Amino acid sequence: MSNKSKWHGIMILDFLEVLDKDSNIIYRDENRPNILHTEGEQYILQLMFNGITPPDYYYFGLDNRTNLAQNDTMASIVGEPVANQQTGYGRASVISSGGPQGFSVPINYQGNMRSQSPLLVYNCNTVPWGPVQNIFLTTKGDNVYGGALLISSAKLSLPLSMVPSQTVRMRFSMQLSNC
Repeated sequence: MSNKSKWHGIMILDFLEVLDKDSNIIYRDENRPNILHTEGEQYILQLMFNGITPPDYYYFGLDNRTNLAQNDTMASIVGEPVANQQTGYGRASVISSGGPQGFSVPINYQGNMRSQSPLLVYNCNTVPWGPVQNIFLTTKGDNVYGGALLISSAKLSLPLSMVPSQTVRMRFSMQLSNC
């Protein structure tokens, strides 16, 4: 077993696709490296060894930080789209207890154990939003920054700006080895 010089955390962006109004794929990104943030690492260790209770849901959001750093917190989030009916944006929730709205039972994927998220979808309704260039995993829902923990973040290949009737869909995997 070899040691990697830089471990990329636990979150793997399997794919992100932007679809036009006719459901044609106009942009695709995949296998983006991520950062496990310091408070995310601490949180995972507390879940494993200190008996804290997980939240009912984990949330995936989008933002526009220029650079990602290990010591980022929710206070570092910049340019997250406003979550409301006009934008259609909202942090995508994944139930922490598994099932159809949670992560899959771990499977062996290319020699590593991996759990997949359900398909996550963001719509752009009547008001454009963006640019965004990062995806982040947190413990709280829309518009909550205080008390929320920033677990992990991944930078997209290109910034995205959404216009009405476009859709973003994505899937993540969680994996502890060979990220």
